[in-house]
Amino acid sequence: MSSPGCLDAPVSVPAQRPAWPPAVKLFLAFVAALALLSPAILGLYWEILLPK
Repeated sequence: MSSPGCLDAPVSVPAQRPAWPPAVKLFLAFVAALALLSPAILGLYWEILLPK
């Protein structure tokens, strides 16, 4: 006879994803920043550095 506090079915624990290494995070942050800032960089180049 089972007691009310006892579980018959095993409790499933969600699997934890492995953490990414810091080098991968840094590389992804660099690529994202470059993608976000590239229009501003190109605009500055167009306005300042190109000969008129």
